[in-house]
Amino acid sequence: RSLDGGFTWQATDTRLDAGVVSNGNVQTMRVLAEGPILHLFWNNPTGTGWLSVHQRSLDGGASWLATPHVPWNGPAQFFAGDASTLFVVPQSAPALRSVDAGQTWAPVTGMGLQPLDLAVDGARVLAVGQTGGVPNFTIQINMSQDRGATWLPAPYTITQARSGLPHAHVVGEAAFVQFPFGPNDTPTGVVIQSDDGGLQWRLVDGEAGDRLLMSADSALVTTRRASTGELLFA
Repeated sequence: RSLDGGFTWQATDTRLDAGVVSNGNVQTMRVLAEGPILHLFWNNPTGTGWLSVHQRSLDGGASWLATPHVPWNGPAQFFAGDASTLFVVPQSAPALRSVDAGQTWAPVTGMGLQPLDLAVDGARVLAVGQTGGVPNFTIQINMSQDRGATWLPAPYTITQARSGLPHAHVVGEAAFVQFPFGPNDTPTGVVIQSDDGGLQWRLVDGEAGDRLLMSADSALVTTRRASTGELLFA
């Protein structure tokens, strides 16, 4: 831990996996930080399987749980959330949600899709999934206004011919889904936006084959790479 922007660090590292049997290298590590609240997730190999593990600090890393939480007895596809709302998404089971800093976990109901990505901003949660295959993908999008407790009655769906892992973003009242394709595709990627809680979506101007960057003051930047992969455009 560093308290001066990384110039100096504490003399001894803090072990965070006490009480968890580990046999190999951890995977899919994710840190969620907001002020003094830190959430750390990882997939932990036990030798006979995997555990999805959660550690937590409420004081900027000065102290941690004596024993980590284990939200899921298996590997997670990814972890998402913010200081108050946490999600663990298993590889082949419904997403799990915690609204008490990871103390308890429960399956998410009503989402209507198996998420490939989740974005959280306060009470708003955006989930995006995908079914089918080339050349007929169906993109599924759903949104919650109460930290994932309830969702729209059915996901918004889009038919798409190209493969590309969709990414979810939420900033304030605006929700975005980015579809990066490839540097040789035209376009290299696109972004859609909703300003009404996920009911309707519109195409955003500009290619977004690389990244989508945004801020709370309404700034939005899309980036793409040249076909050579050496040049980056915004």
